[in-house]
Amino acid sequence: PSGKTHAAMTISAASGIIAPYLIVQLNGNPYWYLAGTLVGLLITPDLDLNNPNYSDFILRKIFPPFQWLWRILWTPYSLLLPHRSPISHFPIIGTLFRIGYIFLLLNLFSWLFSLFGTIFNDTVSHFIWFWNTSFVLGLIHVDTLHFLADKSIKGKEQFSGE
Repeated sequence: PSGKTHAAMTISAASGIIAPYLIVQLNGNPYWYLAGTLVGLLITPDLDLNNPNYSDFILRKIFPPFQWLWRILWTPYSLLLPHRSPISHFPIIGTLFRIGYIFLLLNLFSWLFSLFGTIFNDTVSHFIWFWNTSFVLGLIHVDTLHFLADKSIKGKEQFSGE
């Protein structure tokens, strides 16, 4: 499906009632869950594309330099992984791999900034609070919808290499 279709599914997941209700029942935070689903518009499995995707379109609409920086940050990821590989698209694995990639970038930037002084030493530790269980479950939810849409609309051949 197109990026627009995936984005519509993500927004539908964010506006749902059942999943946030279940998060509350599991002592989670529905607001972080909803934030995770909406961030899924940007941190999408399609970041493995080596050309602009829907997250690029969103950022270009907001502020074009963000889109340029976003593409630079995700280019190594897209060159490392073929589109729709299990590491980028499979639910849970793909989500955790992208979160790991973000942490890798943050640690790299933290290290680079530390070469210029101690101002930026706490960059990563201040960022970690953002990634809580409810937030990650929101990301996993929309990644699962993305995977199921790709699987059902295009068929299994795109995941089996046929």
